[in-house]
Amino acid sequence: MEYRFRDLNIGDTFDFINDSQPYTTTFYTRCMKLTPRKYASLDMSNEYRVGSVYATVYHVERVGERTR
Repeated sequence: MEYRFRDLNIGDTFDFINDSQPYTTTFYTRCMKLTPRKYASLDMSNEYRVGSVYATVYHVERVGERTR
């Protein structure tokens, strides 16, 4: 299933790494959605604002689907 940033719930984790075209990836860290337009890098604890809510995201883990 293809996800866009806007499809994520607050707390979902994801990355921007497209497995079929990894050479187009420019941001490699795992992230968590914080607000409708912000996300945080889990590796560096930095917050960012997404350029477009229509950005494709990959390797999505929904809040309720994570193993504890």
